[in-house]
Amino acid sequence: MNKKKRIKEMKKDKVEETRENEYLVMLANRLTELRKEKGWSLPQLREETGISRDKLNYAELNKTGRKLQIEELGKLAETYNVSTDYLLGLTNGREPTIKLVCPKNAADPNNTMTEDESLEQLNQQTTINNTITNLKEEPLEIFDKLMLKFKENNLFKNLFAYIYISYIVENVLETTLSSIKKKIKGTRRLEQNDKDKIKLLINYCKYFIYQDIKFYGYNYINIIAERNKEKFELAIKECNKILKYNENKNIKIEIKYIEDLKQPFVMILEQMLYDIKEKQFMTSLEETKNSIISNDKCCTIINQIIKNF
Repeated sequence: MNKKKRIKEMKKDKVEETRENEYLVMLANRLTELRKEKGWSLPQLREETGISRDKLNYAELNKTGRKLQIEELGKLAETYNVSTDYLLGLTNGREPTIKLVCPKNAADPNNTMTEDESLEQLNQQTTINNTITNLKEEPLEIFDKLMLKFKENNLFKNLFAYIYISYIVENVLETTLSSIKKKIKGTRRLEQNDKDKIKLLINYCKYFIYQDIKFYGYNYINIIAERNKEKFELAIKECNKILKYNENKNIKIEIKYIEDLKQPFVMILEQMLYDIKEKQFMTSLEETKNSIISNDKCCTIINQIIKNF
C-alpha cells in the first residue's frame, strides 16, 4: 500500500514539474523558430552571440543543466531583434523593448546647456539606466521562485483536489446521474463507466465522513462534512443500490438523496476556490516578491539610484 502511495505521489510531482516547465518550453520553441528563420546553424549563432554552442543547444531542446543567464537571454533578444518578453512567451509581439528618450533632449529640450553640462547629464542618466537594468532579476529565476512557493504552500495539491471535486459536481452529479436516471426509468442496463463514476462519488463521500482525505489548511471541509453527515450516508446507501442495479432491476433507488449531495459539494468548492485565490496564490506572490526585494544586491542598487537623483 505504501508503495502505491509513493508511486502516486511521484506521478503527481511529475505533473507539477511539467507545469513548471511551460515557461522554458516556450523559450525553446521560439529560439528554434527564430534561428531557423535566419537560416543559421548553431555554430553560426554562437559566432553571432558569443554564447557557447552547448548552452544554445540545451536551451532549444529544453534540457536541464546549462541554463541561460539574463545577459545571454538579452543578447539573443538583441540578435533576433525581439524582446525578452517575446522569447519567454509573455507577449506575442516581437517588437524589442522601446528605448528611453535621449537624456540630453529630455533634460534640455531647448538646447540651453553647455557641452560639459550636457555630457555630465548624459553620464548621470546612463549610470541610472545601467543600475535600473541591473535591478531586473532574471524572469526564469522569478518564475522558479514562484513555483517553489506554490509547492511550499501546497497550492498544486489543493488545486488537484479542487479539480477532482469539480469533476464530481459538474460531471458525476449532473451528466452521469441524469443519464443513470433515464436508464433506470427505462430499465436499461448500466454501463461500467456509470458504475465507476458512482464508485468515485462513494469514495469521496466516505473521505468526507471519516475525514480520511487531507486538504492542506482546509479545516472547514471537515466542518461542512460533519454538518452534512446524514446526507453523505444516505447518498452512499443509494449509490450502493445503483452498483447492484444490473442484477436486480426491481430495486428501489432514491436518486434524490444522491442529488442532495450537490449543495455540500458546491459549498466545499466555493470555499476551496476562495482559499486558493486569496490565500495560497496571493500568499505565494507576496512571499516571492518579499524574497526578491529583500535581496542585499537589490537594496544596494536602489540606494545607488536614489543617490543619483
